[in-house]
Amino acid sequence: MPDGGRQVDRDDDGWTLRLVRRIDAPLGQVYCAVSDPARVAMWMGPEGFEVAIDRFDFRVGGTYRLVMTGKSGVGLSVTGEFIEIEDGRCIAFTWRWEHDETPGAATTVRFGFAASGDGTEASLTHTGFPEEGNAVSHGDGWASTLKRLQTLLT
Repeated sequence: MPDGGRQVDRDDDGWTLRLVRRIDAPLGQVYCAVSDPARVAMWMGPEGFEVAIDRFDFRVGGTYRLVMTGKSGVGLSVTGEFIEIEDGRCIAFTWRWEHDETPGAATTVRFGFAASGDGTEASLTHTGFPEEGNAVSHGDGWASTLKRLQTLLT
């Protein structure tokens, strides 16, 4: 998939979203921005949203909770658990909206990182969506979120 590409596919576990972005910053800076809660609060969430980190226990088995607040003033809370951490290579976590109509329903997000010249290739895979529309709408949000990450680091 080319840089900037977005792909939505169906598999045995539901619908999967994949995005790839080249970020014009060294791998270490990108990984730090994704693993440090103070930095995460600066870019996580689509453009136009502010994020408050309520909890961010960055270790396998640790949990997080963040609240994204848009211009309307309504906060949207997401929680999850870190399920995979490979320093400088990947971070995976569950993703559950607290306002979701299906309590306890969680999807899985995996960020992968690879050095690419003087920058970093970041891939995001978000799995387990029950419907294609869920994956598509999250794709819009993640594309905007990754744009914010790029802006923060350049």
